[in-house]
Amino acid sequence: MSIAQFANTIIRTKRLVKESEDISNETYQDYLTDKPAHIQPLDDSYGEGLDGSYKKDFLMFCELCDIKQGDKVIDSDGKEYVVSGVEEYEWQTLSHLEVRISLVK
Repeated sequence: MSIAQFANTIIRTKRLVKESEDISNETYQDYLTDKPAHIQPLDDSYGEGLDGSYKKDFLMFCELCDIKQGDKVIDSDGKEYVVSGVEEYEWQTLSHLEVRISLVK
């Protein structure tokens, strides 16, 4: 049995990488692709983020993989989320990641 059986979307991720030694030349590049995930909202509406933007928080469940804080997650509808936290858990016999993501407006 796999956590993927509960998936409601397919995601891909982007990771910030340096193009050169100059830190101002960082860009997001495709990293992981075609990962089944389950995304559910944590809030009913948008709230104000620390930077003054409006965001809505979600929790994403997926199989163990290399997702890190700061990565971007794009779901099968094209919505782009920012990863704010990652935790590894085991539920019954299912090892999985619980990833806190935010949709910024």
